Amino acid sequence: MTGNALVTGTFRRTASGLLLMAPLLAHGAPVDTSGWECNFCPFEDGQLESEVADLGDLADQAAATVTIKVLPTAIGTITNQAGVDSTQSDANPADNSDTEETLVGPGQGYPRPKSASPVRVSLVPAYRQCTAPNRVHGPPLAFAACGPPAQQSADLTVGTPDANGKAPSSVGYARAAARAGDPATPADEADVRVEFEITDVRRRSDLSDYAGEVQLNAQLRITDRFNGTSPGGSQAGTVVDLPFPVPGVCVATPNPSVGGRCVAVTTFDAVVPNAVAEGKRAIWAFGQFRVIDGGADGEIETVPNTLFAVQGVFIP
Repeated sequence: MTGNALVTGTFRRTASGLLLMAPLLAHGAPVDTSGWECNFCPFEDGQLESEVADLGDLADQAAATVTIKVLPTAIGTITNQAGVDSTQSDANPADNSDTEETLVGPGQGYPRPKSASPVRVSLVPAYRQCTAPNRVHGPPLAFAACGPPAQQSADLTVGTPDANGKAPSSVGYARAAARAGDPATPADEADVRVEFEITDVRRRSDLSDYAGEVQLNAQLRITDRFNGTSPGGSQAGTVVDLPFPVPGVCVATPNPSVGGRCVAVTTFDAVVPNAVAEGKRAIWAFGQFRVIDGGADGEIETVPNTLFAVQGVFIP
C-alpha cells in the first residue's frame, strides 16, 4: 500500500524547517511497518523510529511529496492523518492538516500450483446418455442401463470387428501444454500448444475413410490477474465458463485396412490472437474434451454436426 502526501508552499517566501507528521499511519492502524519505505524520513527503510518526515526548506509555490509504503494486514478502512509544521509562524494554520480514508480490500493472490502442464487425455467414441433403461449393469455398479449402445455421432465411427467387421485400429488423444513467456523481453510470448489426433475414422454409411473437418472443444474456466471494471486490467478474477473450439482436418490413408486420420497442431494464440497473456498467473481449467464431427457434408460451419468422441479410457 502506497500513501502520498503533497505539501505545496503558499508562503510568499521560503519556509524553513518543514516537518510532516504521521503522513500515512494513524496509531493502531492494521498495517505491517517492519518493511515500510519512506522518502524524506530521517531513518532507514524498514525501521519505524519516527512518524515525522523532514521536508527542510520549501520555496513559495514549490511542492514536495512524501511517499510511504506499508503492508496492510487486515481488510477494512485505514484513516490517514497528516499535518505539517514549521519553525516559522503561519498566518493560516487551517490548511496545514488533512485526513483521508483508504479502503483496503482482499489481496490479489489466489492458490495456484507450481506447475500443471501438460495435460493429455485419451479420446473414445461418444455414446448417448441412457434415458430409458431396459437393462441393469453388473455389480457392484448395479445401476440401470440402456441397450444396445447408441453412438452420438450420426456420421462417423471407428473400426470394431463385432460392430462393423473392421479391425480395431483407432487411437485418439488430445494434449495441451503451456509455453512460458520470457519476462526479460517486452513481447508477450506465452502461449498454449494444443494438438489432437484420432485414427481409423470412418463414415458410418459405408465405412470408407472420412476426409472432412472435425472440431476439438472444451469448456474453459480461466482464473488470472487480467480483469478489471473494463476489459483487461490487473485484478484477480475467474472468467465465466467459455468454449474454446480448435479446428481439425481429416484425410484418407493409403492403408485400406485403416480409416481416415484426423489431426490438428496449433496454439491457442493462433486460434484466438492474444488469448494467452504473459505474466498473469493464469489457471486454465478444462472441462471435458470433445470432438465434433463435420456432419454429412464434412464441414464444421454447416449444421447439423454431432458429438463423435470424448475424453475417456478403454478397459479391454
